[in-house]
Amino acid sequence: MIKSWFVSQGKSYEAECKGGFLVAPRCRQDGAERSYWTNITRVNKGDLIIHYAAGLRAVGQVSEKCHEISIPEDTAQQNDWSNQGWQLKCDYTELKRVLKLSQFKDDILKYGREELSAFNINGNVKQGYLFELNPTLANIFLQKMLSQSPELAELQYLKDFLAQDLNSAPPEVKTQKTKSEKPPIKEKMTNQMLSNLERLMALHESTHLVKPASLTANLPARFKKQIIVDDKVIPKETVQELVDTKMRKYLEEEFVSEDEVYDMRFIDYSEKTFGIEVPLLLRVKALTYDDSPKYFSNPVTIRGSKFYLCSAWTEDQRDKLEVWLDKVEAVANALPEYKDIKIRDLAKNVLRDLLMAGKADDAEVEKMLTLDYSSDTFGINYPLLVTERNQSNVANYFKLKVPIRGVTYYLCSQWFEQPKNNDRPQLEKWIKEHRD
Repeated sequence: MIKSWFVSQGKSYEAECKGGFLVAPRCRQDGAERSYWTNITRVNKGDLIIHYAAGLRAVGQVSEKCHEISIPEDTAQQNDWSNQGWQLKCDYTELKRVLKLSQFKDDILKYGREELSAFNINGNVKQGYLFELNPTLANIFLQKMLSQSPELAELQYLKDFLAQDLNSAPPEVKTQKTKSEKPPIKEKMTNQMLSNLERLMALHESTHLVKPASLTANLPARFKKQIIVDDKVIPKETVQELVDTKMRKYLEEEFVSEDEVYDMRFIDYSEKTFGIEVPLLLRVKALTYDDSPKYFSNPVTIRGSKFYLCSAWTEDQRDKLEVWLDKVEAVANALPEYKDIKIRDLAKNVLRDLLMAGKADDAEVEKMLTLDYSSDTFGINYPLLVTERNQSNVANYFKLKVPIRGVTYYLCSQWFEQPKNNDRPQLEKWIKEHRD
């Protein structure tokens, strides 16, 4: 059985590709191990490797199992690694064109959501190094690679991998059971726990003041990882959790005007703004028994007054809620001292200065070389940083160099501040979090 692996190499890609190897430390300097490092000891000769660095860049085959090595002192110190690690040999075959992961988003959400996979709940690459890759997802990646680089079909190990994968059913089919089969104990416990949780929530919603977020607080992460309704993956954070965390925070920290707080006590505002059929806020002293199932039990304090916050939300109201949260977040993260500075100048001057001052650590700088992180964090459509300004990207990056700890980068110049494409709130949020 040929296993498939996904390695996120970032700026180490060039050296590792040229040398034909993968390398990982045994642990951090404080002794803490990471599964995405120790995974290298599980890789066998002949296994398939998908290489990622700001996109899918290469495919490879392991030519020799890992062996122990000593990591140079300066490298270990710079990365907070121990001096001991592992290295395995790998035959790289680079793609003619880098494949962006964004085109595989739906497939990643469908097949790449295992607890220890390389991808997070939004389908973006996690911070880490080496992860086991779902074979069906590996197959999808390979088929796209073959469509743009047909010569890859001559690689025997790809033929062998695709043959074994195509002859097996995808994960959804494998987990279907006949009446005579008994589900695995782990799966049976999961289904039973989720079923009990649903009944518990229904009971509380009909008879008590509730706080839905607390009902799942003590569950293992794998049980609250996602909810699937009619084949649609609902994000880990439910609408009720967003209300009881983000909305509560913005209200208590007084980022909402007094006039709007006043309007929140009326059905007209609540229905128009969020699509809910009861007032968003209800004064504590006005609460009656009939109202109790529709409000969180923990009051929210706004400018000295206590209110109960509506808990009667469904996934249908998520979009309206997120629009409101984005609007208030822009107010919360606004930096008055920069209000007269255009967004491109804010990026070219303030963001660049913070980067050169070392306000982003090595791990974050490496993620800034990826489109996924840059899009999620800043809302831009290009990697925030590149190491080379060439003919293909010169129009998208400032001419000014950005030296960070001895490495020269170039900063993305494509920033917009328009109603339908406003990058400013995310940029100001990053600046606010990193400048102090």
